[in-house]
Amino acid sequence: MLSEAKSASGGAEEKTVAAGTENQNPPAPAPKKKSSCWLVGGIIIAVVIVLLLIASFLGFRLFTYPAMLLSNYFDKTGNNSAEVGVSKNVDPALVGNWDTGCLVPDSNSPWAERHTFTISSNGTANHKRYSGNSCAAIAEDHNDNINFTIPSSGKINLTYTSGIAAGSTSYDIYKVSGDTLRFGHGFCNCSKDLATGDYGLTEATRFSLLNEFLVYKKQ
Repeated sequence: MLSEAKSASGGAEEKTVAAGTENQNPPAPAPKKKSSCWLVGGIIIAVVIVLLLIASFLGFRLFTYPAMLLSNYFDKTGNNSAEVGVSKNVDPALVGNWDTGCLVPDSNSPWAERHTFTISSNGTANHKRYSGNSCAAIAEDHNDNINFTIPSSGKINLTYTSGIAAGSTSYDIYKVSGDTLRFGHGFCNCSKDLATGDYGLTEATRFSLLNEFLVYKKQ
């Protein structure tokens, strides 16, 4: 009986020791938890990168859009301070599309002409002439690209870069009154500057009288 009690007591002690040992050495964390941490971290990093890219793009747009608006504004007003195109000294009143409509200088002569001018704020322009035996029969026969400068108020130098007059410069004058534009050059029903020899071929022979027949109207 005594030996059985001891045996039972010893078994209880062994169980107690074993239980203590188990409490002192808990099992290691499962490896799956570590891999899940890496997955969450990767997702966070990816989200941060995407947000940075979006912020960078939006920041670029926020910076460039006002600059673009300012550029368009100055280009339209003709007051751009940077050297754009050919001239930075363009009269804003010149900028636009101009058209003479069909003109007949002499009702007894079978001849008619129409002229158009498209003038840009960067110092470039395009001139077209339409001519024929009547207004119904006119067709385009001149298409001139022009670089122009304005040396002083009312004066304009037209340098032809293409067309029949390519390579030449006309030293001209101009006047804008409301929605009408006049130059010194052009055909008319008068003697104009031809009587004085002012043909605008040089600065010394710059046109001095406005052509009152070839009148452009703003479109």
